[in-house]
Amino acid sequence: MVAEESDVVSVNMNGKTYYLAFAPLEGTIWSFGTMIEAQNVMTPVEQVKDAVLQKMSDLQVVAQSIFDRFIWRSALLLIPLALLLFYISGLMAGRLTRPILQLVEGVKEIAAGNFDRKLHISTGDEIEKLAVSVNSMSEDLKLYTENLAQVAAEKERSRTELEVAAQIQQDMLPSTFPPFPERQEFSIYALMQPARDVGGDFYDFYIVQDNYLVVTIADVSGKGIPAALFMAKCQSVLKSYIVGEKCPENLGAILERANKDICQNNEAAMFVTVLVGVLDLRNGHFTYAHCGHCPPLLQHEGRYEFLPLPKSYVLGLWERPYVQKSMDLTPGDMIFLYTDGVSEAMDVAGNLFTEPRIRATLNNLSAERQPEKLLPQMLAAIRQYAGGEDQSDDITMVGLRYDGRSEK
Repeated sequence: MVAEESDVVSVNMNGKTYYLAFAPLEGTIWSFGTMIEAQNVMTPVEQVKDAVLQKMSDLQVVAQSIFDRFIWRSALLLIPLALLLFYISGLMAGRLTRPILQLVEGVKEIAAGNFDRKLHISTGDEIEKLAVSVNSMSEDLKLYTENLAQVAAEKERSRTELEVAAQIQQDMLPSTFPPFPERQEFSIYALMQPARDVGGDFYDFYIVQDNYLVVTIADVSGKGIPAALFMAKCQSVLKSYIVGEKCPENLGAILERANKDICQNNEAAMFVTVLVGVLDLRNGHFTYAHCGHCPPLLQHEGRYEFLPLPKSYVLGLWERPYVQKSMDLTPGDMIFLYTDGVSEAMDVAGNLFTEPRIRATLNNLSAERQPEKLLPQMLAAIRQYAGGEDQSDDITMVGLRYDGRSEK
């Protein structure tokens, strides 16, 4: 107040609080001040405060009531809406999943082998396209399995046919060795190694008129049952004509008659290459004739050489004359007969065994004098040359050693 300032200050007097308000008086050195008890100042303020708080409380109650009514009304509105949405979503889910479930069930049936199952799905979207693809796939699978069954049946039929043909082939061949243990004039052994696809190789030997040993080796064209049946026919015809001939050494005439018989009813145009030899056991006179067959080899004085063969024709296609040749064997001489499965055996590079290699191999084995040992050794040499290459044709060999007439 002395400093001529204006202010309001709190003053304690006699245990009470007062507010002193002062301000200078213009034109004087005095200041005017007044004191008001603090309670008198704050009472209106507190009343206003309390009134404001009461109004705010009343407003809160009204707002809470409005909010509660809003919540209940919203709930009453949202619950039916939620139920409606749930129902609609269920319908939509069913519409989406039902075709998929049909598709899955249909695929399961088709996978189980029911290729007649058809999917009828009309959704107009990718699921329908997928169902059409599955139907097309089932048709393809049905056709494939039918073809597969047909192929399997054909394979089984072919396998059975090959087994029957192989059995026919084996049944037609002599298989007991030595075949004539009571005869000392000769030793004979034969070996046939059939190919995977049965061909028509055959060999035969028998004694006629007690003095002649007939040896036959042949190769029929074709494979399977037809070749086996044609082989049986050729073997039977040849043997019947030779056995029925008064002079079995007359091979040229015998082959002409046999060929005429074989040519008849041969619409399939099958043919056979043949080499027939007749050994007179009394003196070693050997007569032979061939029908387009591989040349035989003779071991004489320790060396194998090819026997000369005139030009000739196979049996079964044309009626032609056949020329026979003859020679005299000495005790110890060996005749080696074979089919083209020997000369045409191939190694892994496709190179043939060839006839010159046959002669060279036999000469390397010339110390072996027993046919039953020579032929297996020859077969082993062929297999070694092939080196694991599949055998494409029957390998057939016959070894005949002339020992001379025994003295009684």
